[in-house]
Amino acid sequence: MTVPIAPGLLVAADPFRSVSPGKGVPYGMTMWFQVHADHLGRIQPLGKWSSCKNLGLKINTEPVKEGARYDQPRFVPTAVTYNDIVLERAMERSEATTVRTWLEQVVAGWVTSPDGGAPTGYRGTTVVIRLFSALEKSPGGSSNEVARWELRNVYPVAWSGPQFDSRSGAVAMETLTLAHNGFLNAGAMVTAKPVGNQKAVEGRVKLTRKDTEEVLELQYQPSDLDMEKTVTIQDGNKGTTYVLNEQVITPGKLNFGFTAQVEGAAAVSRVTKLLLDWLEPITPPSPAPASNTWVSAQPGGRTKPGRGLAPPPKAEPKANSAQPKVLLLQVGVGTGSITRDVIIKQANTKFTRFTTTGVPSRASISLKFEEAPKPLPGTNPTSGGPPGSTVHTITEGDSLARIAHDTYGSPGTWREIAERNGIDDPLRLRNGTALFLPGG
Repeated sequence: MTVPIAPGLLVAADPFRSVSPGKGVPYGMTMWFQVHADHLGRIQPLGKWSSCKNLGLKINTEPVKEGARYDQPRFVPTAVTYNDIVLERAMERSEATTVRTWLEQVVAGWVTSPDGGAPTGYRGTTVVIRLFSALEKSPGGSSNEVARWELRNVYPVAWSGPQFDSRSGAVAMETLTLAHNGFLNAGAMVTAKPVGNQKAVEGRVKLTRKDTEEVLELQYQPSDLDMEKTVTIQDGNKGTTYVLNEQVITPGKLNFGFTAQVEGAAAVSRVTKLLLDWLEPITPPSPAPASNTWVSAQPGGRTKPGRGLAPPPKAEPKANSAQPKVLLLQVGVGTGSITRDVIIKQANTKFTRFTTTGVPSRASISLKFEEAPKPLPGTNPTSGGPPGSTVHTITEGDSLARIAHDTYGSPGTWREIAERNGIDDPLRLRNGTALFLPGG
């Protein structure tokens, strides 16, 4: 036997060097092992098994090609995967009943539960595999256990019984296959500490409606998140200069997108209704009806119905006056997390599982967001203009006189609009320009 000491240097090692005369080395023996499970709320043997196969893991990697590196790519880790454990044994009455009861519990809690999903159904259990040496316990009473593997969130994914053959005298065998989330205690190896008062919690995606503080936190972290922004730049004489003779024509908006899975009938119902509500715009209340009382034109006149000056025109609701609902998008926690005010642009829902009564219990939801515009400093947070202002975007055929008439009921007030917006020539209006309408 050799033991590596340094690169290129090997020395012989005696495995019995530290063992007292007459005592053996406590090697683990493949025929002495135990399998325990958290069954029906308590740790108890899951029966005696004659074999346990596929105990192992794999650290998956993917290649990253680099320029000027032609011998081999660089490898980066992607995920750790664990093999399914396969247990096999001869069938015996009491132990076979124990496994059957466990399988029935899984089916009742996960497959046919009323909520139809993991959050309220079967959540997996812990299975412990222990390996022992052939030596007796030491005089001090310490165990002859060599190693143990605690499998997290174990799910029985397959069971197979014996193949019956009246011409054979073989013992009936059963096989149980277990899927699990691993046995490495990798979390204990992490030494990074939370920043400030930050709690060491799992950073799932969280959405909060700004005006009502309704919260939606995803059950599972999305596997990927798209973030995109496009800025249009061209030569010109106006705009914000990035480099000489080039200006920003369209600043663009930051867009986000991801797909999330929702599990459980109650969760699917809540998320679906919440997203549909958040997609509906906020419609301003209808204006109060105009009074039918006219103002007398006589000096010191009184208010009389049907006489005097005509009342101001009835206020009509403006086109496209509904406002989208603004949400706070939070991806992750602590330094490096993403936090943005966003608006839902699109939500696609695909139901992929149903309860026994036909209620959707699993959904895949694809969401697309657009970053909400921020109000300019010192402006009305609703309109983006000076306090007490609204915004009108100039379109084809607009004129200041028409805008003034539609807003204030009198075309003569166009001068105030021109002064407020710094317009020298009221006949030259550029489409897409935002006008601030004081008191509009």
